[in-house]
Amino acid sequence: MNEGNFPASSQNTSGLILRVNGHDHPLAPEQLTVPLLHTLRDLGYTSCKEGCGEGECGACAVVVQAASAQGSPYTPLNACLTLTGSVVDYPVLTAEGLGGHPVQEAMVNFNGSQCGYCTPGFVMGMFSEYYRERPFDLEAISGNLCRCTGYRAIRDAALSLPEHTPDRFSQLQLPNIQTLESARFYRPAGLQEALLWLQDHPQARVLAGGTDAIVEYNQRDVRPEAYLDVNLIPELKVLLSTPTGHRVGAAVTLSELESLVPAHLKTSWLDRYASRLIRNRATLGGSLMTASPIGDAAPLLLALDAKVIVATLQGEKTADLQDFFTGYRTTLLQQGELLQAIEFARIPATLEFFKATKRHHDDISSVALAMDVRVENGLVAFARLALGGVAATPIRAREAEDQMLGKKPQDALRDALRVLDASLNPLSDHRASKEYRKAVTLKLIEGYFETHLGVMA
Repeated sequence: MNEGNFPASSQNTSGLILRVNGHDHPLAPEQLTVPLLHTLRDLGYTSCKEGCGEGECGACAVVVQAASAQGSPYTPLNACLTLTGSVVDYPVLTAEGLGGHPVQEAMVNFNGSQCGYCTPGFVMGMFSEYYRERPFDLEAISGNLCRCTGYRAIRDAALSLPEHTPDRFSQLQLPNIQTLESARFYRPAGLQEALLWLQDHPQARVLAGGTDAIVEYNQRDVRPEAYLDVNLIPELKVLLSTPTGHRVGAAVTLSELESLVPAHLKTSWLDRYASRLIRNRATLGGSLMTASPIGDAAPLLLALDAKVIVATLQGEKTADLQDFFTGYRTTLLQQGELLQAIEFARIPATLEFFKATKRHHDDISSVALAMDVRVENGLVAFARLALGGVAATPIRAREAEDQMLGKKPQDALRDALRVLDASLNPLSDHRASKEYRKAVTLKLIEGYFETHLGVMA
């Protein structure tokens, strides 16, 4: 049964409003904890479709009126992975509301639609990019999947778009984002309020981007007691430089993080992390809180000597990221605590990130590796090696690091490979065997030494 269906009589007493395409729709409190996709379709906005239910196809893409990290006044997102409560007070636009927009005309003129199932999602990604300064960035539609392989026509339509001229979508009114509370959904504006509420709702699911949590809703029928949406809490949205590096709030999205990432890591790390649609919602803190051994964030942050700041009712606690993961999918956070921020060193040009996947983009790592080795006076003076996919948690390979220090690069490589060959014992699963994971890890390390230090094994 579609859980987005609610009796009409229940939608007029709560005072909750969802604004879609300029129209206000009363909501029942129960709808706050339903994916936006279901709510929109129940309201008659059927241009957004459900394809995968996990953010890979983009058939459900819509935009909200909120400045994107790329400079557009609109942010596209996956409606299947966004709870309705998270976008209350943010005006939502679907393809029905565009009314013959230049983006739609371009898709028609270039025959950018074949079966048409995916077309509205592509249109919404292109719409957001249309209002950004040119040139058109094709990554804006990287999260959309055309099952008919009509990409050439869609690309040509996107690249044909002229600079936008003022229109009714340019007349923006800043949304007034309010705190929101119901029996099963709370969106507070303060950290203390969030911690107090979490104390009274210990089984609540903390929600930032939802790109993991709502997959569980869609695919595994997981229904938490309640959701705590932390996106209005200022302490969780900081993005600033410190004397030694950076402090990033746990609710900062991966798209917002892009401003800190140097070009070489944007290509090898961020662009391969997920599609733009996912990165517009997924957060750095959320990635760490999943405690996945194959997540892309942890190895890079481990190589940057990251620390986590944990918020409690008694104040802040700080821990090294290497101590944050206590086991498979578990962290050191206690009940009632929140991950507040992550601090890490400035990203050097010598730091590289590698991941082995079955496809290049939008795939989960079999092995992830972050490495930074620096040589002074012919000897290794600095070494960081962090790995994902080779243990129950992301790890710092400290013994291998120690074996490199003070040695010539050739000897450092030889000894690091010897230690890792003896100590690594990855698991086998449906993505890769343990033998493959170990072999790939060692080859990636060899590749780093060859590329950066001119040394071959």
